[in-house]
Amino acid sequence: MPYTEALMLETFRMSSVAPFGNPHQSTQEVSFHGYTIPRDTLILTNLHDVHHDTKHWEDPERFRPERFLSPDGKEVVKAHRPVIWSTIGKRTSPNELLGSDNFFLFLISLFQRFTISCSPDFKPLLSSTDYETIPNFKVILEDRLEFLDRNEKED
Repeated sequence: MPYTEALMLETFRMSSVAPFGNPHQSTQEVSFHGYTIPRDTLILTNLHDVHHDTKHWEDPERFRPERFLSPDGKEVVKAHRPVIWSTIGKRTSPNELLGSDNFFLFLISLFQRFTISCSPDFKPLLSSTDYETIPNFKVILEDRLEFLDRNEKED
């Protein structure tokens, strides 16, 4: 299910659920790339900027799960640029693995159970760099099990 994993990675990249990650605090004065960070300084990571930086992501405003797949689409490229859930460094959140596993199970359960489509009156946007202005639209979930039951009764 490489496409499902790529879909998750692209969702995490685009949404930046925690845009500034988990805050950290310096325990001592540190020099970093010519900057001095005093002791007890609150440090935030701008994850949204990391996930939308044009130096690292081609067309970062577009939702393209394929960017995480090998050319043949059969595997997720593990050496791809990082998608950061909530923090960076050696003390990352222990919930990341559990959260990603649960999200994966949720997605595949959803896709197995339902046929998902947009409402007929939905007019897709050709492009948008400001995805917060995308209009609301209805999603149709058709229960696959109910559909199968109907077809069995007709036979």
